[in-house]
This record gives sequence, C-alpha cells and structure tokens, in this order.
Amino acid sequence: SGTELGYTADALTDIMAAMGLEASQSTEVMQTLVNATSASSATFPDLVAGFQDAGTVARNMGLSVEDTAATLAVFAENGIKGSRAGNTLRSMLVAMTRDTDDVTSTWQRLGISLYDNQGNMRDMNTIIQELNVAMDGMGDEERNLIIQTLAGSFGQIGLSAPLAADGIDDMQASMAEGADIADVAASRLDTFSGQMAYLKGSVELLMIEALMPLMNDALRPLVETVAT
Repeated sequence: SGTELGYTADALTDIMAAMGLEASQSTEVMQTLVNATSASSATFPDLVAGFQDAGTVARNMGLSVEDTAATLAVFAENGIKGSRAGNTLRSMLVAMTRDTDDVTSTWQRLGISLYDNQGNMRDMNTIIQELNVAMDGMGDEERNLIIQTLAGSFGQIGLSAPLAADGIDDMQASMAEGADIADVAASRLDTFSGQMAYLKGSVELLMIEALMPLMNDALRPLVETVAT
C-alpha cells in the first residue's frame, strides 16, 4: 500500500479484530484492501478509517470484509472517504435496522425483508437491488422520503451511493481484477524509492541485530569504565 509498516500492521490487526477474523486470514484481508484501492479513488488510510468506524457494525450486520471494502470504495467514488465514510456506513446500517413504526412499515410497504427465515441478515447487495426495483417509477419526492426514512438524515447520503450504482457488484468485479499483492509489492520495490525503503529497513535490521548488541555488550561497559 506504500504506507509505513508499523501503521499498516496496526491497521490490519484492528480491522481483523473488528471483523472477527483470525491471523491466518491477514493475506486475504490485505489483498481485499489493496484491490479496493486499485478499483476506486479510496486510499489505504481511507479504508482503514472507514473500517475503524464501521467495522464492528458491518460485521454484526453480516457484511464480509470484501462487502465492507467494496461499499467504502463505492462511497469514495461518490466523494465520501475516510472516517466520514465509516460514520456514514455505520449510521446507514443502524438506521436501516431500527425497530420503529416508520422504518418497519416502509420495509413492509416495499415488500423487502432485511432478515431470512432463520433471523439472519440477508445479503446487503441483494437488499439494495431489491430496493431499487421497489422504488422504480417513483417520483423524486417519494423516493427521497423513503431513503431518508430507512437510512436516517445522515445515512441517506451513504444509501444513495450504492443505490445509484445498483449495488456493489460492479465494484466487487473490478476488485477481483486487482493484481496479486506479492506482485504489487515487487513492483513497488523495483523503484528508487522502493529500494531506498528496502535499504532503510536493512539498516534498521542491522541496528537491531548487530550494532545494538555491540553497544550494550562492549561500548557501554567501556564508556562506563572510562567515566569511572
């Protein structure tokens, strides 16, 4: 992703914790995040901020890492990025599942169910597409009222983005065409800046494994002896 290793490692573990994933899935998660950056205008930090704000709620709503990343990528294509994208997604998901008369009656009127027969959240992409079908032919006033009722005053901005794209299928298809992260890493290293970063890492490793022990085991006792 071109970001610092420490930041990237912390971000990756935070995202995996929020989504309830194991360490063995880290490569898959990183591949998804890099694919989302290559398929949209979202940067890696944009996605990280989005997951930090919406990851846990997205997980509870049955969204996978790929679903969440694709949704944040669609948001980015509509100018909603970073923590704002995460807040928007979280607000949208929470509002859509509110157990209030106006929200419940609106879903019933549209003939759309958020949950299956087992009480599990249905695929969000399918819900978005069904919502588009149900609102087909409506006037702008009625359509906007439905979107605001279901997603809330803040979340309506987020719901409008995947509705305009008729779901996240196209974004997921673009993400699937992304290059393997090993190839991406190799191409980044095959540049002057990449080689400088590699050199910096090598020097840091040398400091840790060789020079620090030398300073602690030899130079420090010598300095203390001289000082005495």
